[in-house]
Amino acid sequence: MFFSYFLVFVFLCSSLISCQVIDPDQEYARLHLSQLDKRNWKKPPPPPSTNASYAPVIGSCSGSQQLLHSLSSGQLPQLESDFLQKRTHSSNEALRSFLQSAHSTSSLDLDSLLGDNGPRLGIAVSGGGYRSMFYGGGALAAFDRRSNETTLGGLLQGASYITGADGGSWLVSSLAINDFRTVQNLSSTIWYSRLGIFFVEETHFGDNKNYYTDLVDEVNQKAAAGFNVSLTDYWGRAIARHTTGRLRGGPDTTYSSVQNASWFQNAEYPYPIIVSQGLPGALSDGHNATSSNSSIYEFSPYYFNTFDNNVRAYMPLEYLGTKLNNGSSIDNKCVTQFDNVGFLIGTSSTRFNEALIGVSLRDSRMSRRLGFTLRHMRINGSAVSYYNNMFDGASSIAGDGTAASDGLTTAPYVDLYDGGADNQNIPVWPLLQPERRVDVIFALDASSDTENNWPNGTSLVSTYERITQKASDASYGVNSFVHIPSVETFINLGLNNRPTFFGCDGRNTTSQSQHVDENTPPLLVYLPNSPWTTESNIADDRYRLGNSDIQGLVRNGFVAATQNNSTDFASCLACAVIQRSLERKNQSAPQACQQCFSQYCWNGTVDNSPVFDQKGNVKYNPAVKSGAMHLSGNVMLTTLLVALLTFGLLN
Repeated sequence: MFFSYFLVFVFLCSSLISCQVIDPDQEYARLHLSQLDKRNWKKPPPPPSTNASYAPVIGSCSGSQQLLHSLSSGQLPQLESDFLQKRTHSSNEALRSFLQSAHSTSSLDLDSLLGDNGPRLGIAVSGGGYRSMFYGGGALAAFDRRSNETTLGGLLQGASYITGADGGSWLVSSLAINDFRTVQNLSSTIWYSRLGIFFVEETHFGDNKNYYTDLVDEVNQKAAAGFNVSLTDYWGRAIARHTTGRLRGGPDTTYSSVQNASWFQNAEYPYPIIVSQGLPGALSDGHNATSSNSSIYEFSPYYFNTFDNNVRAYMPLEYLGTKLNNGSSIDNKCVTQFDNVGFLIGTSSTRFNEALIGVSLRDSRMSRRLGFTLRHMRINGSAVSYYNNMFDGASSIAGDGTAASDGLTTAPYVDLYDGGADNQNIPVWPLLQPERRVDVIFALDASSDTENNWPNGTSLVSTYERITQKASDASYGVNSFVHIPSVETFINLGLNNRPTFFGCDGRNTTSQSQHVDENTPPLLVYLPNSPWTTESNIADDRYRLGNSDIQGLVRNGFVAATQNNSTDFASCLACAVIQRSLERKNQSAPQACQQCFSQYCWNGTVDNSPVFDQKGNVKYNPAVKSGAMHLSGNVMLTTLLVALLTFGLLN
């Protein structure tokens, strides 16, 4: 039996994917494959079960029936403002400790620089599937003072905001709903993907009927409750099983439930925001959206909100999915449990919905069953997610003055989709809102801008163009940004392969103001995914990763963020953190900081020499900076087919 199984496996690997054998985890290494007969494969031990339902619940509203509220210019929703006020003390203490440990800033009068007026940090984690989740996770581990041997400890505890789009939202939500446990803990216990996203650990390559049955049944529950469903529901249920740490991915785990966590009530960690985009009403397809006309929507534990395109408004996240008229619930009926964590992060990463379509077209029993279900459910497209329109009839709140808001007050649904669909793959937009008074942004970029899945600055260029080339009918409060060079300059000067600071001089931004105040755009620290200890450019559709691979990618993110635990780089980051606070007081940066800025700040030099080949692909392929293991980029979605075919042949 063992020999026949081995032959099948070798044949499939060699003929389908040219894969690299991954060493099994220790728990699997202890298994004696010779003792696993056919019956064991057909009937593995049943996984733990839960009766939790994925269906939203319709009931009476508690409190006011007015759920949608407009936001005046300069105003934040009250609960977010309260959270930040509570957070100020602990974040300042963490920053004080970090700044005192850096030789460049230890001599500053920190009492005069730390306080309600700053510095305020934001962290933005880009999209990029697992590549982004693990690179961003490694960087956050480096920022975490609980980590051993890090030179950047305290930056996570000192941050006020953290945003995530696509794969970045997987990371942010996983931290938020798991009490901000360390990345080291989560990556070794929850972020399991040895069998792939479309498998679960408990099956051990066994009968996946229960997995698909549960997934389909969960979505059926939502449809039976009278709610429209899309491929996002299926995709969200799949990815949640690998990020939430809950049985079956937490069918009833909501993002608003984070409000009940002690870390959130005590404001011990940054305010976590998941980013999505809204389908412009004047466009026929959300993928036609550009950075100049898209509306950016935010999910936080307190609110669903937007600051864009004549729709400055918010509503309680716990009542997302409620049918409203002019901002009020109808007949005092409110929906709860709609803000399922999996559904929200699925919404932020809808481009992966195509993966489900690919799985359903495979020639295997389980794939055919999934395909049959998708064809017969009320599926209305693959690229968007459907939300009951909270702006229905609210013409005084959601004006129709822009292409992105045209018809919004009369549409039955708000169509939300991938947070990086307009090329703003690093979700810095929420951190640029003047009301949030962010001083410095750490932009963690694991985008797949090049043919071989490396970043090239496209996301920052897109945000820069959104502001400097503002559409005539666009309406939003962000009117200035730091200067960002072209993609060609990013590559030719190597800015996408090393940390770069943008906007070191607050008087030299697109606002053209010679006075630095709380309206000055934040300094931006760009930290691109680069190969320090491993080739970390895994493909977007790489769904199958062994634990050693995950740890290797997290480790690479850690080393890249710390620049191999450089104390000099840590001191330079301290300079970036405090720079806007110094400028607001008309104080000069210490000499050590000026030296840092000469090394890491983009000085305005441009090099627009062509970087694209005749096929339009970017010519860029960095080498690993230190000796490292090789992660094969060929083991992608086809490994799912290997598993399914192997299972079929052995039965």
